[in-house]
Amino acid sequence: MSTTPSSFKVPFSEDSEVQELMQEQCKNLYSTLPRERWQGSSYLYKYNGFWFTTNQLPGLVEVQKHFQARDSDVLLITTPKSATAWLKALAFTLMNRNIHPINPSHPLLNQNPYVLVPQLEFYALSHDKQDPEYSFRQYFQDSRRLLGNHCPLRYCLSQ
Repeated sequence: MSTTPSSFKVPFSEDSEVQELMQEQCKNLYSTLPRERWQGSSYLYKYNGFWFTTNQLPGLVEVQKHFQARDSDVLLITTPKSATAWLKALAFTLMNRNIHPINPSHPLLNQNPYVLVPQLEFYALSHDKQDPEYSFRQYFQDSRRLLGNHCPLRYCLSQ
């Protein structure tokens, strides 16, 4: 039995060459990690002492390689299914109250909190092969960045 997910796709990568390379790297990584069956036919993979899904792990590896935290960053680190959307909406409103006062055109009335406060591990995969820092600059140019994550803080920082 293979230890790598057969239907694994790296999300968000627009360049097929980058996507193929990342998929190969992920398959190689998955083959070396302990795994446990989770929710039917899915697996969790143990990476540096913590269990991750096949959706989280590729982005997490990219975050560790390329993400440079700033002193002004605000990281919303939550476990899945722990009122993350509510917390993102609250944090977005508080951090942007001067830019977006509460009124009928407030961004939260038209956009999902997951769009306004992106998940770090998923946006890490949308980079240009020539410039790995591209996605972090493109999506997070403001000096104060509000980012969500479902991984422990130590996994968000470069090694």
